[in-house]
Amino acid sequence: MLRFGIGWLVILGLVVALAQGWADSPYPDAAPINPRFIDYLDRVFVQSDSGYPRVSGVIPPPVDLSHMKGMKVRLPEGGVRVLSFPSSYDLRSLGKVTPVKNQGNCGSCWSFGTYGSLESCLLPGESTDWSENHLKNTHGFDWSCCEGGNHFISTAYLARWSGPVTESDDPYNPASCSSPGGLVAQKHMQAVDFLPERSGPTDNDNIKQALMTYGAVYFDFYWEDKSYKSATAAYYYNGPQESNHAICIVGWNDNYDKSNFAKTPPGNGAFICKNSWGTSWGQSGYFYISYYDSSMGDFVVFRGAEPTSNYDRVYQYDPLGWVSSWGYSSNTAWFANKFTAVANGKIVAASWYAASPSSTYELRIYLNPGSSPTSGTLAATKTGTLASAGYQTVGLDSPVDVTAGQVFSVVVKLTTPGYNYPIPAETAISGYSSGANASPGQSYISSNGSSWTDFTSVSSKGNVCIKAFVAEMGRLLVSPSDGFSTTGPDGGPFVPSSCQYTVYNTGASPIDWAVTKSQPWISVYPTSGTLPPGGNTSVTVEVTGVANYLGPGTYTDTLSFTNVTNGLGNTTRQVALTVNALPGVHHITIAEAKKHANNAPVAVDQVVVSLVLGSSSFYVEASDKSAGIAVSKTLHGVTVGDIVDIVGTVSTNSNGEKYIQATSVSRTASGGLIEPLVVINRGIGGDDWEYEPITGMGQCGVKNIGLTGVEDVPGLNNIGLLISTTGRVTYSGSGYFYIDDGSGARDDSGYRGVKIHSSGLTSPPEDSYVRVTGISCCFKSGDVIYRLVRVRNQSDIVVYQ
Repeated sequence: MLRFGIGWLVILGLVVALAQGWADSPYPDAAPINPRFIDYLDRVFVQSDSGYPRVSGVIPPPVDLSHMKGMKVRLPEGGVRVLSFPSSYDLRSLGKVTPVKNQGNCGSCWSFGTYGSLESCLLPGESTDWSENHLKNTHGFDWSCCEGGNHFISTAYLARWSGPVTESDDPYNPASCSSPGGLVAQKHMQAVDFLPERSGPTDNDNIKQALMTYGAVYFDFYWEDKSYKSATAAYYYNGPQESNHAICIVGWNDNYDKSNFAKTPPGNGAFICKNSWGTSWGQSGYFYISYYDSSMGDFVVFRGAEPTSNYDRVYQYDPLGWVSSWGYSSNTAWFANKFTAVANGKIVAASWYAASPSSTYELRIYLNPGSSPTSGTLAATKTGTLASAGYQTVGLDSPVDVTAGQVFSVVVKLTTPGYNYPIPAETAISGYSSGANASPGQSYISSNGSSWTDFTSVSSKGNVCIKAFVAEMGRLLVSPSDGFSTTGPDGGPFVPSSCQYTVYNTGASPIDWAVTKSQPWISVYPTSGTLPPGGNTSVTVEVTGVANYLGPGTYTDTLSFTNVTNGLGNTTRQVALTVNALPGVHHITIAEAKKHANNAPVAVDQVVVSLVLGSSSFYVEASDKSAGIAVSKTLHGVTVGDIVDIVGTVSTNSNGEKYIQATSVSRTASGGLIEPLVVINRGIGGDDWEYEPITGMGQCGVKNIGLTGVEDVPGLNNIGLLISTTGRVTYSGSGYFYIDDGSGARDDSGYRGVKIHSSGLTSPPEDSYVRVTGISCCFKSGDVIYRLVRVRNQSDIVVYQ
């Protein structure tokens, strides 16, 4: 009887709401309540009535997102898709996990899981310790601080700017439900991704992509002691129970042995998890959970914590966030909020919740609307696709000015694939969100965008979940909010080849601004300037010719926009370049191969072997002596003078020298004639040639020790070529010697001249005059690269007494 009662009361409340009159047609429907939530309420009611109150760390949300099961998540603009995941991955080794904590005797695991993800997503650049205590104590829902929570509650708390606050401002206390008043959020949360439920034990790509792109992933599961094997810190449950514990995933191991679990799952593989039971539990607070665990769900990434300088004010009616969903028997619907500005400012962004990945939207801003949210002046429109379900913020392409007392509306048309309840709403549900409240004239819903229903006629204490963000002070604004993604074949062209951002000054005083990037394959102009009050200017980001030599792969950079005057509005935009491999491999010259970035696939044909170094490496050069390069290939089988074709990838060794890691070496002829290039000691090595240290393109030059210290060496780069040089022996040692021709060559060894590598050969006596033939190479001492000649055999050292 009691079990039936609570579930019925929840459903009855929705039925009564639906029985009211509508101004819109067809009638809106509320999505079915999450069955897990109804079961939870029934269990709580029964156990409380019998005198045994249940304290759970996880409370199921009323919103049911089971329709997302098995869906794939696309990446936002500027994101990079991982095409092939490694068999294991661990955020701890990358410095992207904060220390393990202990929740104590309190059902607050969900708060630790929340901040385990958020803190990880901010690392390694920021390592703030956020307060779980403030989250558990001030969440605002219908229960006390240690009785549980979920990711919807965390998201609502963060989205309304109640937090995060720092651990030092509100230290964790499992025995207290009191937090200091007046604490202000230290970040503005603008994006929380709700990942789809897995379709099976190996459907893990969404989770792996999130781990590699952002950081730790919050999730919940069912815990029972008997499913845990302490000797291996491994957990596997296979049963019908729902989640009762929330933690976060920090990595994976596809080959984790199934025999490590207390009960053997069907296959290998496990996620690496960070718990909140202290470091004395598990493996210093961590454990493994099998891919085949049946209870895992609610995968969430708290990725969008931005500086509080991004916006000055949030307009909102939904402090408790997404509690129910509504629709018109279609996966498309309209919803809107009307707000009244309390100060002058610029509307720059809006946020809402989406119930499916790849949801498409149309965002509109109206000024001075009347009874209908679309009856005013249309001031801005933006369309796009939300990569992930969950809480998402969309920036306007151009800010919209509002004045104090002015009414404006934010209107969203949303299409949620596979789900006919696109409208997210905060509504009052007894035992969960009874504190929700609303007034007529705030929120509206529509099936067509022209005929609107006041949402309070649907749910008397309900509002739709739309927030508006406004900049009021003199800050820097950058639009659009999207990153820049471009793609093209190896060698180019890339489409789009450029994009444009607009930087705005929202204040009444001038501000100085600047933008920086780190990669050579994009250019930015202008890179700085001064904006007058209310002024703006355009910034162009363009793909450069360097991209033509990167080779297949994905490359990323970050544009950092800075308000030099006061720091308000500092922000970033992500840039992603995707280079697609062409059918087959490029057949190019050695010089062109050396211009490619590391890991680029290349093929060079009809080149002559100039030096053999055992069975695993050798040197080749072009017949016109335009360039030479080292080649690494086990059991290559070539000899000096062979003419060969080589296929492989270019790379750079620890001494800074470019080489080809060959996958195949084909001998086509023999008897190739090699004549050395005669150079003075100081001319060996030469200057940088098409060199870019970040990507590894080109060949670095060598340095010299001169009268004023380390100095560049002018002249053509000849590293990799067979050369000949002369000089007097200034030092003779085992495996190497130095010769000096008076041209001023010197490294940091203290010996005059150029170093000659003669391993396995007899070095000439000091003060003798010699001619040396060998390959122009380089070696690194500390962080400085110096010239080196590597001889082939004893006959390459000719001594003149």
